[in-house]
Parts: sequence; C-alpha cells; structure tokens
Amino acid sequence: MPTPARIKSFFVWDLPTRAFHWLLVASVTVAYITGGEEDGFEFTLHVGAGYLVAALLIFRIVWGFLGSEHSRFRDFLPTPNAVKTHIQGLLSGKPKHYVGHNPVGGLAIFAMIAVLLATLYTGLFGGGEELHETFANLILIIAIVHVIGVIAETILTGENLVPAMIHGRKKLPEDTDGAQDSQPAGASRVLASLAAVGIAAVAGVTSGATPWPPTEAAFESEEHEQAEAEDHKETGYGEEEEYEAYEDD
Repeated sequence: MPTPARIKSFFVWDLPTRAFHWLLVASVTVAYITGGEEDGFEFTLHVGAGYLVAALLIFRIVWGFLGSEHSRFRDFLPTPNAVKTHIQGLLSGKPKHYVGHNPVGGLAIFAMIAVLLATLYTGLFGGGEELHETFANLILIIAIVHVIGVIAETILTGENLVPAMIHGRKKLPEDTDGAQDSQPAGASRVLASLAAVGIAAVAGVTSGATPWPPTEAAFESEEHEQAEAEDHKETGYGEEEEYEAYEDD
C-alpha cells in the first residue's frame, strides 16, 4: 500500500484576492439586507453597498488577468468534463486536490460574477424591480450552494479552505499537481487594477449613471431626467422642436 503524501502548507491566495473575497461577502450581505427599503438611510446604505460591489467586480475582472497565478481566470476556467469529473470524485468520496480553485468552485465564481453584474445593471440602469430582486435571490442561492460546497470539500479533502482565504496558505498533499508557493503579483499590477476602478467611478459619477451621494433624491432626479428623455424620444418633440416653435412665434 503506497504511503500517503506528506501534507505541506503552500502560499496560494494573494492579499488582493483575499481582500476582494471578504469585502464582497460584506457588501453583498449589506445590500441584500437593506434591499427592501426605498428611502431613508437604509436606501442610501443599500445603494452604497451596491457601488462597492461594482467597484469590487471591476477590480476582480482586471485582477483576473493581472493577478497572481491562482487568481487569474485562466487558472480555474471550468470545462464540462472537468466539472463532471470533480463532481464524480466528490460523490465517490475521493475528490482530486487542486492548488487553486477546483472546477466546481471556478464555475461558481463565474456564475456569481455574471449574476452580480446583472443585479447591478437592473439596480442602476433599470430593468424592473422584480427582475432586480430575482437576480438578488439568485445570488443568495449561489452563495448558499458555495458554502455547502466549501463545507463538503473541507470534510472530504481535509483542506483548510476558509482559513486559507484569510491567511493565504493552503494545506495540500505535496504531490498535488502544481503544488508550489504562488508568487505575489507586483505593486504595479495592484495599482493598475485600482486605477481601473477609479476611472470607472469617475465616469459613473460624471455621466450621472451612479449619482453621488447615493440618496433617494439623487435617484429620483436621475429617473425623472431619464423619463423626460424617453418621452422626448417617443413623441419626437425635444428641445430642438421647442426652439423652432418659439422662433415661429
């Protein structure tokens, strides 16, 4: 009988990835709890949390190309066969070890990013309150499935998944494919990712897409302007027509 491989601790998750993870957990939780309010402080808190989610997603998307090895999308891009094989391993009680995200975890990440983007779009740019709530509830479902998956993986593999997302080090058999310490990304890549967030924030505020401060009055004003623009578009009677009518008089 072969001797089990020795368990070693490997540095896997860089600080930006860990910070993103827990800030996203906090901001999504706040946004969900305050989601039923339409005015007052809780509304401002809800929109503010939504803004933070948007900033985090922009950072993560850029970081998915610039970050350290296991933070990059290419490292955990799931394929149907890989997902199927990993699920079979879980069901048999012998799942394969992965240094970074496993295929099912990778699938959950891409699904979460897509649904979060849809939730943000319907919340900021319209699309109906019911659709916005549907996406928000879908986020909750994905999060619950994710937590169940983490618990199952921890029990079946013995990996310290939650602590690893706090201190960055993951305990794995030393013969795990690709098992070695991940090299942290340089400061320039962190700054580039933060710069993308800054540019998007400035563009959002100056264009009026993301009113600041995020108060009820600011959004009512924005909705009124959008309604007027739509009305002009539908009737074909805008400022130019009004000016021409005035000139004729």
